[in-house]
Amino acid sequence: MNEPIQKVLEAYKNLRNVLGKPPSSREFYEVFSKRELCKAFEGGNAYSRLQNLAGDSPNKFSSKKSDLREILINWGGLARKTLSEYNKLPIASDWLINNLSPSISGIEKSHKVKWSDIPLLFCSEFSNVAEWGDVLLSIPASVNNTEIKELANEECFVYLMKDIRNGLYKIGISNNPGIREKTLQSEQPKIQLVAAKKYINRKIALNIEKALHQTYSHKRKRGEWFHLDYEDIGEITITLNN
Repeated sequence: MNEPIQKVLEAYKNLRNVLGKPPSSREFYEVFSKRELCKAFEGGNAYSRLQNLAGDSPNKFSSKKSDLREILINWGGLARKTLSEYNKLPIASDWLINNLSPSISGIEKSHKVKWSDIPLLFCSEFSNVAEWGDVLLSIPASVNNTEIKELANEECFVYLMKDIRNGLYKIGISNNPGIREKTLQSEQPKIQLVAAKKYINRKIALNIEKALHQTYSHKRKRGEWFHLDYEDIGEITITLNN
């Protein structure tokens, strides 16, 4: 068993001992990074696989929309697998065979992203992340060149939105936060744009977003959603209003 998986498994067992029962994914993500879990298992259904490894029955629930970044991370893990086994990037059937979710049609419906667009989005999201270097090098230059440069050079916003129903705040990036707000409202009607700031290109916006995510990582609830207090909101609002 490799060290990352051993670390995750130990954290799971410790929490199980504290709670006196198998923890739900939500309880586990309050004490352990979901991103680190996905990295350790390199693919989808990471929490179910962790529970199986710990000797527990996986929890069968979660109707929430998947975060696009999590989808890209799962795609990257699958790409590593197919490159290793078949020397090729994954096709749609590989996603299905490996029981990854949401479905291809679900990704397109929820995120307006086609399967053919995922390599481009992966390059844009992780172009400066060393740990994904092997996958990035395997993506054809035709994808990782002109389109990436155009995408990276376009203006981009970092925004803060609030889910009025549960009080959580989303820190994200978008070419048009107004449209993003309306998209989220179509799925969760009580979404409100709190603040947004435009940057001259996506790379700068990604760095600002990453810095904010790291600053408030201890308050992350899931994906890009955070449980922030009044002081946190004030700090972020000042950052995005200056």
